[in-house]
Amino acid sequence: MKKISITYEMVIAIVAICMSIYSLIIINRVANVEEKIGKNKITTLKVGVLSVPPVSLYDAGTKTATGHSVDIIAAIGKRTNLRIEFISSSWETFGSALISNQVDVVIGPIFMTEGRAFEYLFSKPIYDFAVVPVISNENNSINAISDLQKSGLRVAVGRGGFDADFVSKFMKGAIISEFPPNDPNLGMLEVAAGRADVAIVDYGTAVRFAENNSNVRVLEKMVLSRQNAGFLVRSEDYFLKEFLDVAIRNLKISGELDSINLKYSKSKIWYDEAGSNFQ
Repeated sequence: MKKISITYEMVIAIVAICMSIYSLIIINRVANVEEKIGKNKITTLKVGVLSVPPVSLYDAGTKTATGHSVDIIAAIGKRTNLRIEFISSSWETFGSALISNQVDVVIGPIFMTEGRAFEYLFSKPIYDFAVVPVISNENNSINAISDLQKSGLRVAVGRGGFDADFVSKFMKGAIISEFPPNDPNLGMLEVAAGRADVAIVDYGTAVRFAENNSNVRVLEKMVLSRQNAGFLVRSEDYFLKEFLDVAIRNLKISGELDSINLKYSKSKIWYDEAGSNFQ
Protein backbone atom coordinates (compact mmCIF):
# COMPACT_ATOMS: atom_id res chain seq x y z
CA MET A 1 0.00 0.00 0.00
CA LYS A 2 1.33 3.40 -0.95
CA LYS A 3 1.96 5.63 2.04
CA ILE A 4 0.25 9.02 1.87
CA SER A 5 2.39 11.91 3.02
CA ILE A 6 0.48 14.74 4.67
CA THR A 7 2.13 18.08 4.06
CA TYR A 8 1.80 21.34 5.94
CA GLU A 9 -0.08 22.82 2.98
CA MET A 10 -2.61 19.99 3.09
CA VAL A 11 -3.26 20.59 6.80
CA ILE A 12 -3.81 24.30 6.14
CA ALA A 13 -6.21 23.49 3.30
CA ILE A 14 -8.21 21.07 5.47
CA VAL A 15 -8.43 23.62 8.29
CA ALA A 16 -9.57 26.29 5.83
CA ILE A 17 -12.30 24.00 4.46
CA CYS A 18 -13.51 23.17 7.98
CA MET A 19 -13.60 26.85 8.92
CA SER A 20 -15.57 27.65 5.77
CA ILE A 21 -18.12 24.95 6.55
CA TYR A 22 -18.42 26.19 10.15
CA SER A 23 -18.89 29.78 8.94
CA LEU A 24 -21.67 28.68 6.59
CA ILE A 25 -23.41 26.89 9.47
CA ILE A 26 -23.19 30.00 11.68
CA ILE A 27 -24.36 32.31 8.88
CA ASN A 28 -27.31 30.02 8.20
CA ARG A 29 -28.14 29.85 11.90
CA VAL A 30 -28.07 33.64 12.28
CA ALA A 31 -30.18 34.02 9.14
CA ASN A 32 -32.73 31.59 10.55
CA VAL A 33 -32.85 33.50 13.84
CA GLU A 34 -33.36 36.82 12.05
CA GLU A 35 -36.00 35.30 9.78
CA LYS A 36 -37.89 33.86 12.72
CA ILE A 37 -37.75 37.12 14.66
CA GLY A 38 -38.98 39.03 11.61
CA LYS A 39 -41.66 36.47 10.85
CA ASN A 40 -42.99 36.56 14.42
CA LYS A 41 -42.68 40.37 14.58
CA ILE A 42 -42.22 40.17 18.33
CA THR A 43 -43.22 43.36 20.09
CA THR A 44 -44.52 41.82 23.32
CA LEU A 45 -42.87 39.19 25.48
CA LYS A 46 -45.32 37.20 27.60
CA VAL A 47 -43.54 36.20 30.79
CA GLY A 48 -44.84 33.56 33.19
CA VAL A 49 -43.90 34.39 36.79
CA LEU A 50 -43.41 31.67 39.39
CA SER A 51 -44.18 33.11 42.82
CA VAL A 52 -41.09 32.29 44.87
CA PRO A 53 -39.98 35.58 46.48
CA PRO A 54 -37.58 37.30 46.46
CA VAL A 55 -36.66 35.73 43.10
CA SER A 56 -40.07 36.41 41.56
CA LEU A 57 -43.61 37.14 42.74
CA TYR A 58 -46.89 37.83 40.97
CA ASP A 59 -49.62 39.72 42.86
CA ALA A 60 -52.98 38.66 41.42
CA GLY A 61 -54.75 41.54 43.16
CA THR A 62 -52.69 44.31 41.60
CA LYS A 63 -51.62 42.24 38.58
CA THR A 64 -48.03 43.30 39.11
CA ALA A 65 -44.78 41.33 39.35
CA THR A 66 -41.77 41.98 41.55
CA GLY A 67 -38.46 40.29 42.33
CA HIS A 68 -34.92 39.81 41.05
CA SER A 69 -35.89 37.86 37.89
CA VAL A 70 -38.67 40.35 37.18
CA ASP A 71 -36.21 43.25 37.33
CA ILE A 72 -33.89 41.48 34.88
CA ILE A 73 -36.68 40.86 32.36
CA ALA A 74 -37.95 44.44 32.78
CA ALA A 75 -34.44 45.77 32.10
CA ILE A 76 -34.20 43.60 28.96
CA GLY A 77 -37.54 44.96 27.76
CA LYS A 78 -36.42 48.54 28.33
CA ARG A 79 -33.13 48.01 26.46
CA THR A 80 -34.79 46.34 23.47
CA ASN A 81 -38.10 48.26 23.29
CA LEU A 82 -40.07 45.11 24.00
CA ARG A 83 -43.35 45.35 25.87
CA ILE A 84 -43.26 42.92 28.80
CA GLU A 85 -46.51 41.28 29.88
CA PHE A 86 -46.19 39.48 33.22
CA ILE A 87 -48.57 36.55 33.77
CA SER A 88 -49.06 34.44 36.89
CA SER A 89 -47.70 30.90 36.56
CA SER A 90 -47.17 27.89 38.81
CA TRP A 91 -44.95 24.83 39.08
CA GLU A 92 -47.87 22.65 38.00
CA THR A 93 -48.87 24.70 34.94
CA PHE A 94 -45.78 26.47 33.56
CA GLY A 95 -45.03 23.64 31.10
CA SER A 96 -48.50 23.62 29.58
CA ALA A 97 -48.50 27.44 29.51
CA LEU A 98 -45.33 27.39 27.40
CA ILE A 99 -46.53 24.65 25.06
CA SER A 100 -49.90 26.35 24.50
CA ASN A 101 -48.21 29.73 23.81
CA GLN A 102 -49.88 31.40 26.79
CA VAL A 103 -46.39 32.54 27.78
CA ASP A 104 -43.09 32.84 25.90
CA VAL A 105 -40.73 32.71 28.88
CA VAL A 106 -41.01 31.40 32.43
CA ILE A 107 -38.96 33.08 35.16
CA GLY A 108 -38.17 32.08 38.73
CA PRO A 109 -35.75 29.74 40.51
CA ILE A 110 -36.04 27.03 37.83
CA PHE A 111 -33.28 24.49 38.36
CA MET A 112 -31.41 23.42 35.25
CA THR A 113 -32.02 19.67 35.49
CA GLU A 114 -31.50 17.12 32.74
CA GLY A 115 -35.20 16.30 32.69
CA ARG A 116 -36.23 19.90 32.06
CA ALA A 117 -33.43 20.39 29.51
CA PHE A 118 -34.88 17.45 27.57
CA GLU A 119 -38.23 19.24 27.23
CA TYR A 120 -37.32 22.94 27.18
CA LEU A 121 -34.48 25.38 26.52
CA PHE A 122 -32.74 27.27 29.31
CA SER A 123 -31.19 30.70 29.13
CA LYS A 124 -27.66 31.07 30.37
CA PRO A 125 -27.53 30.51 34.16
CA ILE A 126 -28.90 33.35 36.29
CA TYR A 127 -28.46 31.78 39.72
CA ASP A 128 -26.12 29.42 41.55
CA PHE A 129 -28.02 27.62 44.30
CA ALA A 130 -26.64 25.46 47.08
CA VAL A 131 -28.35 22.82 49.20
CA VAL A 132 -27.73 22.92 52.97
CA PRO A 133 -29.22 21.18 56.03
CA VAL A 134 -31.48 22.98 58.51
CA ILE A 135 -31.83 21.52 62.02
CA SER A 136 -33.33 22.58 65.34
CA ASN A 137 -31.14 24.37 67.87
CA GLU A 138 -31.56 21.43 70.26
CA ASN A 139 -30.25 18.93 67.71
CA ASN A 140 -26.59 18.16 68.41
CA SER A 141 -26.49 14.86 66.53
CA ILE A 142 -25.74 16.27 63.04
CA ASN A 143 -22.19 17.56 62.81
CA ALA A 144 -20.83 15.92 59.67
CA ILE A 145 -21.97 14.60 56.29
CA SER A 146 -21.93 11.05 57.62
CA ASP A 147 -24.55 11.99 60.24
CA LEU A 148 -27.01 12.73 57.43
CA GLN A 149 -26.67 9.20 56.14
CA LYS A 150 -27.87 7.49 59.30
CA SER A 151 -30.77 5.09 58.88
CA GLY A 152 -34.09 6.33 60.23
CA LEU A 153 -33.27 10.04 60.01
CA ARG A 154 -36.47 12.03 59.47
CA VAL A 155 -35.90 14.28 56.45
CA ALA A 156 -38.16 17.00 55.04
CA VAL A 157 -37.56 18.13 51.46
CA GLY A 158 -39.36 19.82 48.56
CA ARG A 159 -40.70 17.56 45.82
CA GLY A 160 -38.99 17.39 42.43
CA GLY A 161 -36.04 19.70 42.97
CA PHE A 162 -32.29 19.09 43.06
CA ASP A 163 -32.54 18.99 46.87
CA ALA A 164 -34.89 16.00 46.51
CA ASP A 165 -32.41 14.45 44.05
CA PHE A 166 -29.67 14.74 46.67
CA VAL A 167 -31.82 13.06 49.33
CA SER A 168 -32.76 10.16 47.05
CA LYS A 169 -29.13 9.57 46.04
CA PHE A 170 -27.26 10.01 49.30
CA MET A 171 -29.76 9.52 52.16
CA LYS A 172 -31.19 6.14 51.25
CA GLY A 173 -31.93 5.09 54.84
CA ALA A 174 -33.90 8.24 55.61
CA ILE A 175 -37.60 8.53 56.38
CA ILE A 176 -38.55 11.14 53.79
CA SER A 177 -41.42 13.63 53.88
CA GLU A 178 -41.86 15.52 50.59
CA PHE A 179 -43.68 18.81 50.20
CA PRO A 180 -44.94 20.88 47.23
CA PRO A 181 -42.15 22.99 45.70
CA ASN A 182 -44.18 26.22 45.70
CA ASP A 183 -43.52 26.77 49.45
CA PRO A 184 -39.93 25.88 50.38
CA ASN A 185 -40.57 26.82 54.02
CA LEU A 186 -42.80 23.79 54.68
CA GLY A 187 -39.91 21.40 55.32
CA MET A 188 -38.26 23.79 57.76
CA LEU A 189 -41.56 24.25 59.60
CA GLU A 190 -41.51 20.47 60.15
CA VAL A 191 -38.07 20.82 61.76
CA ALA A 192 -39.25 23.74 63.92
CA ALA A 193 -42.23 21.67 65.08
CA GLY A 194 -40.07 18.65 65.90
CA ARG A 195 -41.67 16.43 63.25
CA ALA A 196 -38.42 16.20 61.20
CA ASP A 197 -34.77 15.93 62.22
CA VAL A 198 -33.48 17.88 59.25
CA ALA A 199 -34.74 19.82 56.24
CA ILE A 200 -32.71 19.88 53.04
CA VAL A 201 -33.26 23.21 51.32
CA ASP A 202 -31.49 25.84 49.24
CA TYR A 203 -29.14 28.16 51.09
CA GLY A 204 -30.95 31.47 50.51
CA THR A 205 -34.34 30.16 51.60
CA ALA A 206 -32.77 28.53 54.66
CA VAL A 207 -31.00 31.70 55.80
CA ARG A 208 -34.10 33.86 55.34
CA PHE A 209 -36.22 31.38 57.30
CA ALA A 210 -33.69 31.11 60.15
CA GLU A 211 -33.56 34.90 60.50
CA ASN A 212 -37.24 34.83 61.46
CA ASN A 213 -37.27 31.51 63.36
CA SER A 214 -34.78 31.42 66.20
CA ASN A 215 -35.44 27.77 67.07
CA VAL A 216 -33.68 26.47 63.93
CA ARG A 217 -30.17 26.88 62.57
CA VAL A 218 -28.58 26.51 59.17
CA LEU A 219 -25.48 24.37 58.72
CA GLU A 220 -24.08 26.87 56.22
CA LYS A 221 -20.68 25.24 55.81
CA MET A 222 -22.17 21.83 55.01
CA VAL A 223 -22.89 22.45 51.33
CA LEU A 224 -24.35 19.24 49.95
CA SER A 225 -24.99 20.05 46.30
CA ARG A 226 -24.97 22.89 43.79
CA GLN A 227 -27.33 23.71 40.94
CA ASN A 228 -27.74 26.53 38.42
CA ALA A 229 -31.10 28.05 37.53
CA GLY A 230 -32.22 30.13 34.57
CA PHE A 231 -35.16 31.27 32.47
CA LEU A 232 -37.16 28.74 30.45
CA VAL A 233 -38.45 28.86 26.84
CA ARG A 234 -40.02 26.37 24.43
CA SER A 235 -37.69 23.77 22.94
CA GLU A 236 -38.22 25.08 19.39
CA ASP A 237 -37.60 28.75 20.32
CA TYR A 238 -33.83 28.68 20.06
CA PHE A 239 -33.89 32.22 18.65
CA LEU A 240 -35.55 33.42 21.87
CA LYS A 241 -32.96 31.64 24.02
CA GLU A 242 -30.20 33.35 22.03
CA PHE A 243 -31.95 36.71 22.45
CA LEU A 244 -32.14 36.25 26.25
CA ASP A 245 -28.51 35.10 26.46
CA VAL A 246 -27.27 38.12 24.52
CA ALA A 247 -29.51 40.50 26.48
CA ILE A 248 -28.32 39.10 29.83
CA ARG A 249 -24.70 39.38 28.71
CA ASN A 250 -25.25 43.00 27.67
CA LEU A 251 -26.86 43.80 31.01
CA LYS A 252 -23.72 42.44 32.64
CA ILE A 253 -21.41 44.45 30.38
CA SER A 254 -23.35 47.68 30.97
CA GLY A 255 -23.32 47.25 34.76
CA GLU A 256 -27.13 47.08 34.96
CA LEU A 257 -27.08 43.45 36.12
CA ASP A 258 -24.65 44.30 38.92
CA SER A 259 -26.99 47.08 40.05
CA ILE A 260 -29.94 44.66 40.14
CA ASN A 261 -27.86 42.10 42.04
CA LEU A 262 -26.81 44.74 44.58
CA LYS A 263 -30.45 45.63 45.18
CA TYR A 264 -31.12 42.04 46.28
CA SER A 265 -27.77 41.23 47.89
CA LYS A 266 -29.18 41.16 51.43
CA SER A 267 -31.87 38.69 50.35
CA LYS A 268 -29.21 35.97 49.92
CA ILE A 269 -30.92 34.52 46.83
CA TRP A 270 -27.84 32.76 45.52
CA TYR A 271 -24.85 31.05 47.06
CA ASP A 272 -21.50 32.83 46.82
CA GLU A 273 -19.04 30.36 48.28
CA ALA A 274 -17.20 27.78 46.14
CA GLY A 275 -17.16 24.06 46.69
CA SER A 276 -19.46 21.20 47.44
CA ASN A 277 -19.10 17.93 49.25
CA PHE A 278 -20.71 15.80 46.55
CA GLN A 279 -20.51 17.55 43.17
